[in-house]
Amino acid sequence: PAEAVLFRQLVQPGDVVVEAGANIGALTIPLGRMVGPSGRVLAFEPQRGIFNLLTANVVLNGLEQIWAERVALGAASGEIAVPALSLSRQANFGGVSLGAAEGEPCPVRTLDSYGLTALKLLKIDVEGSEAGVIAGAEQLVAHASAPSGGICCFSSTRRWRSAAWRPTTGLCSGSSWQAVQRRL
Repeated sequence: PAEAVLFRQLVQPGDVVVEAGANIGALTIPLGRMVGPSGRVLAFEPQRGIFNLLTANVVLNGLEQIWAERVALGAASGEIAVPALSLSRQANFGGVSLGAAEGEPCPVRTLDSYGLTALKLLKIDVEGSEAGVIAGAEQLVAHASAPSGGICCFSSTRRWRSAAWRPTTGLCSGSSWQAVQRRL
């Protein structure tokens, strides 16, 4: 993927990377190779079927440095409904918004709850929920060791520019982090 070119400029062996909205691993796998065996990629994907494909891709590529979790990242811990989509049908699985009235329950955790002390890259593609991910990572971004680190927010939703981008840029103010906007 074209985004991997950007990531190669930021990510080095031994780095810690978080990918919120990992989907099937099209970017997770290259990130895992970039950080190498001494690094770590935490990949989060809340859709059960897509998460299963993600973990299969991680195993098939032999990348033990990737830890995948079926979790939605948000501003507070809890639970959210994830629409159940059949993998046998054609659909835009990457364009699913969470929090519908019906769906499969999925845990929500804050990124701060993971207790990370280092983070090089936070890649977010969560279909309009970017502000929640950022709010749940406030302590991490403020205290993680990440000289020349970056926050990359990716989204295909139009509401992203107004709703989620503002808190992202504000969070980066006064830190070593940079907010990088890339529209897919």
